[in-house]
This record gives sequence, C-alpha cells and structure tokens, in this order.
Amino acid sequence: MADRPALIRQWLLLRALCASRSGRLVRDLAEEFSVSEKSIRRDLDALNAAGFRPEEITEDRGRKRWRIDHDPSLPLPELDISETAALYLGRRLLEPLAGTTLWEAAQSAFVKLRQQFSPDALKYLESLAGTLHETTFGQSDYSERADVIDALMLGVNESRVTRLLYHPLRSETPEEYELQPLGLIFNHRTLYLVAASADRPELRHFKVDRIRDVELLPEPFTRPPDFDLQQHLEHSLGVYQSNAPLTEVRIRFSSEVARYVTEHRWHHSQQIETQPDGSLIVTLRLGDLTEVKSWVLGFGAEARVLAPPDLVNTIRDEIDALRDAYANSSPIQEDSSHA
Repeated sequence: MADRPALIRQWLLLRALCASRSGRLVRDLAEEFSVSEKSIRRDLDALNAAGFRPEEITEDRGRKRWRIDHDPSLPLPELDISETAALYLGRRLLEPLAGTTLWEAAQSAFVKLRQQFSPDALKYLESLAGTLHETTFGQSDYSERADVIDALMLGVNESRVTRLLYHPLRSETPEEYELQPLGLIFNHRTLYLVAASADRPELRHFKVDRIRDVELLPEPFTRPPDFDLQQHLEHSLGVYQSNAPLTEVRIRFSSEVARYVTEHRWHHSQQIETQPDGSLIVTLRLGDLTEVKSWVLGFGAEARVLAPPDLVNTIRDEIDALRDAYANSSPIQEDSSHA
C-alpha cells in the first residue's frame, strides 16, 4: 500500500463518521472499506491531524466507537441571505461532480441550504437561476457511475492493482485489462483514467465512460515516485500523449477570430504574434498532434496550419475527404407533406 494517505477513503470515512450519531466501530469501517483495521486507525489519525477531530466513545462493555461532531469552538460562518442564495444557485455548476465521491455530500449541503428559504423565496431563486445556464453539449453523464469512479479513485490512492472490463471504441466486445491506476484527468467534461500495466511500458488513457466494471485486487504496486499528472500531460493539447520529440506547430488565425483566440489559454507553451493585417500566428510546442487537427478544423477557413509539413498534409487530406463525402451525397429533400 502507498505510504501517502488514502485521501479518497479518508473522505468517505469522514462522511461516514459525520453521518453517524452513535459512532462507528473500527471493525465495521474496515469491513465496509475492504481494508485492515490498522488502515482505518491510520486514517483516523490523518483526519485528526487535519483538524477534523474524530471523537472516541467508549461504551459500557469497553467497545469503542468513533464519530465526528461539529466542534462548538469552531463556529460555522454566518452567511447573510444573499451569500446563502448564491451558494444554493451555484449547485448547477457542481453537476459535473455527479457520480463522484463528492456529489452526495454536495447534494446534502444544498438540501440544507434549501431549507433556509420559504416556498416563495425558492420560487424566486429558481427564476433567477434561469439567468445562468451551462450547456451540456458533449458532456459525459456520470450520475450512474458512482461505484466505478469511487473504485478507480481508491485504486489510485491505495496504489492497488485494478482489473477493468473496458469496451474500446473500435472493438465489438469489452476487453479485460489489469492495470496500475495513477490518476484521473477531467478533460472537456469527460473523465479519463491514466494507468500503467506490466505488459506495456507506456502509460495509457482509458475513457471512464467505456469502463464496464472495476475490481480492486489485493496486491499493491509501486507507484513511480516522480510521476505527476500535470507533467505527464505537459506537452499535450488534451489527453493524447506520446513520447515523441517536441514539434513546433505554427497556425495562422484570421483577423475574424483573432480576438476569440487571444481570449483563451490553449497551452502553456503558446506564443502569439499579431500580424499587420490583424491576423495572428500562434506557436505551440507539442509532443502529440492528434488533437491539433480537430482544433484547427473547428475554425474552418479562419485557421491555417503553417508548420509542420506533416500536419499541413494531414489537414489537407481531411479536407479532401470531407469534400469527397459531400460531393458523393445528395441533399435530403424536404417532404412537402410536412409543410
């Protein structure tokens, strides 16, 4: 087991101890989280060191239970009505947490906030909420994936070998993988697992939406001491990653989209040069060019790759394929009967 704290399990333990008025036995907690009693005691020590102060309760027969009550010496912050309303309305922005270990606690908090308002006040707040809308185009739905995500996060934090039943995009049937999970990436509102395996030297990414089943195996693995998720993706434009040498990518964006381009941070290596005609030349240094193609094509004729030549040819081939696809298809005629 990893030397570092099992953060996700400790979060789940914190929830369990806060939810129980009478307290929980270490033995029962160990069984619930499928770890040893020694691990639970270490987790209790970690929560205490973090300032959550688990309380030990000794029963008549000497049995000891643990719980966490609100510490009266640490009063809850007093929120005025506008602050409470703002937090309640902000629940919509946390919906991407659905299916994660944080979602249930967040929902519980919002229920308590809701109780602070009268029916008329809630009606007003819901009408106000209509002024803020977050689009869901392309967003993954994890509302039914809580068990999968919790297991993956435990595998990462416990450094435990994990068996997945995974359905690759281009495969007819799910396949089984035995992996060493290293972390989770949230990219374009979709979760990806970063994992190593004994049979392949390179790290791989697994889209959580395609994971059908997760089994945490008892054996631990040794986590690379220098592994860092941010550094792992340092030379990527998203989740695609390779060990290829860095390539300098140069893209000209027309003046029509120049302002939009400068309003966003696309990559830490980006350099932007403004041209006399108002266009921009954006330079990036990347190790994988897979996602550059889609990004550039999304701008249509307002973006043109200048370098490297291989990427220019790739995009030209894609444009030719699109032209052929549209040339060989006939527009769907509108049925006049529905007019």
